[in-house]
Amino acid sequence: SIDNKCVQDCDTVGTPSAACVSPGGVADGNGETLFDTAALCCAKKFSFMDGDLCEARSVGNYTNLYYMDYTTEGDKCTKDCDPASADPACGGSPGDLSVKLFADATSCCSEKLGWADQAQCVAESNGVAYNGTESYYIDWS
Repeated sequence: SIDNKCVQDCDTVGTPSAACVSPGGVADGNGETLFDTAALCCAKKFSFMDGDLCEARSVGNYTNLYYMDYTTEGDKCTKDCDPASADPACGGSPGDLSVKLFADATSCCSEKLGWADQAQCVAESNGVAYNGTESYYIDWS
């Protein structure tokens, strides 16, 4: 299966060198293009994917950036970080690799959920309870 990431041309048997952070095995030399960095490989081979996401996937990390995850419930963005961490915003890497990433929840909420209450979106995206604005509204019940 294709993992949609770049790997390094280094041995996967035994203990790879410290410089080999993403071992993919020794390239077989059958016309495989080699790149000096994961960033260059990502730019040339995975242009559909955000460069930060591709590079993070390639070296086994997370981007710590926010994305709109349409598979989750609610009007919020999700942070690309280890869901096992203590950060309540962490939702893991996006399933849609072509998703746009944002530096913070505010930017993500503004662009992807512009119609939603922005304070609530940012709070929920950051894993913080939203307690309302204390403004008034009509109770139609």
